[in-house]
Amino acid sequence: MKENSIVVLRFGQTPGIINREETDIVQTPMECFSRAVLGKTQFIVVILSGRNISARSLVFELCRCLKKNPLTKEIPVIVLMDSIHREILVKFHESGVTLFKNYKSGSCIDLNQIKDLIGGRDQAVNLRGLLKKICPALNYIKIDDRYELIVCGAYMNRMALGGIRLHEVCETHNHLNCEYFVSPRMAL
Repeated sequence: MKENSIVVLRFGQTPGIINREETDIVQTPMECFSRAVLGKTQFIVVILSGRNISARSLVFELCRCLKKNPLTKEIPVIVLMDSIHREILVKFHESGVTLFKNYKSGSCIDLNQIKDLIGGRDQAVNLRGLLKKICPALNYIKIDDRYELIVCGAYMNRMALGGIRLHEVCETHNHLNCEYFVSPRMAL
């Protein structure tokens, strides 16, 4: 293991990584944990596709174990995901994840930018702040092992959300002005 390395867990189909000096790239949560407990880990980056439903519980468990272990509890854990998902963010927050960053599908991840997140030189997304911004009425209904339907709980889960409404209203502070959030048809 390299001195002052970065451990990157790439889970499933994720984008490429550039500026990989001092980086250990692993494919499983167990391998990530093993590398982290060896010491000399600067921070841990978990790259996860929001569509990888089966991998979520493994990643949550990894984060909980990292934060409970005396050898790794001080190591910052950064999660990079291709989508914003309120329920996943809540579980990451409960698991002790330090920062969250949304990446665009098809883009490469620059580890120098991740270092800037840790150093505070880039706009890091604190999970608590992000959760305050997202509408609490968002619900996710599993369709199958790979897909979920995002619906509005304030409209009795009868309105599917996507596109502009989801990204410009429900996932921002604008949800505070949404007619369904202000006057829900059902309790949140």
